[in-house]
Amino acid sequence: KDVPVEEISKAAAALAPDTFSKEEAAKKRPLPLRLLLPVAKIFFSEKANRRKSAMNILREKRKMTRMQAILFGIKARRNRVGLIRSTAKTAGILGIDS
Repeated sequence: KDVPVEEISKAAAALAPDTFSKEEAAKKRPLPLRLLLPVAKIFFSEKANRRKSAMNILREKRKMTRMQAILFGIKARRNRVGLIRSTAKTAGILGIDS
């Protein structure tokens, strides 16, 4: 016998465990963890790891100096966002990653 999809969905919803939203999960974290996570995200972010890897490739495989690699990044980004915003973004990245 075929069971209507609506009944299956209701039954599945009744059996599924309650989950927290991102906000609820953040509120339930212990205080030390709430204080340390934002700092840890700055130092251990995926973006920072990708930038570090790209810098290593530019320096080792393309034989660029650090300054040449930085200027290469500014020039590459310049076409998308303009020279001033590209330079500002690079300065922000250097402030975080250095």
